[in-house]
Amino acid sequence: GAATVVFVERDRRAADQIRTSLKELGCPAARVLVADAACLSYTALGPFDIVFLDPPFGECDLTVLCTLLESSGTLAEGAHIYMEMNRRQTLPDVPPGWAIIREQMAGQVRYALAERSCNVTDRE
Repeated sequence: GAATVVFVERDRRAADQIRTSLKELGCPAARVLVADAACLSYTALGPFDIVFLDPPFGECDLTVLCTLLESSGTLAEGAHIYMEMNRRQTLPDVPPGWAIIREQMAGQVRYALAERSCNVTDRE
């Protein structure tokens, strides 16, 4: 039911598989970008209401991704950001105006849900 969806995958074969799956599922509103999420300019892609951050464990700093997303100006007010990491990793430092509202562990995965405050711009 989303109006638009953007997938960012740096591995071209994985991106092709995502495209194939999306086509089979009939999801014309989805775009797949082959890029490194930590090097991507998000400015023209948003606004985002929901973001899933699931980088390869140990290969990407979630704090950097969170900061990049916040500074891009593409997060909608009240956006939710879901993050996955190795269970041994600590939660990332999130930008001002974000709050971790849920955290759990399952197997080798730690996951957390952050919410961006609706008045984050008032704090800056």
